[in-house]
Amino acid sequence: RTAIDYTERDGKTYKVIRQVKQIVNTSWTNDHIKARLNMAKFGKAATNDPATEKVLVVRSEEEVPIEISRKLAIQASVKDEAEEKFYEESLTMAENMTQQKKAWTEINRLKQVERDEGGTDR
Repeated sequence: RTAIDYTERDGKTYKVIRQVKQIVNTSWTNDHIKARLNMAKFGKAATNDPATEKVLVVRSEEEVPIEISRKLAIQASVKDEAEEKFYEESLTMAENMTQQKKAWTEINRLKQVERDEGGTDR
């Protein structure tokens, strides 16, 4: 999307055109989930008063250790190695681009000059 602004600097008016990236965030929720939010209570929750039900809901305060899989760490290191290899290859390709290249015509011309100087027959 293009945004156009007019700004004044030193008594002159300038037209400023900016390209703005517009991101639309969409979220999707299953219709059954929405229906369950408004569903009537049933069983003991329907017969007990809300204060009693609130007492029954207990939050656990104990510490829960979470271990990250080593497989993900290995995948990350493999990804880093592949990225490093890519950068190294791109650097060597860039270095090769700056080297002076000889065409096959130049090589043939050099061979011809050597033959002519040496006096060898063709």
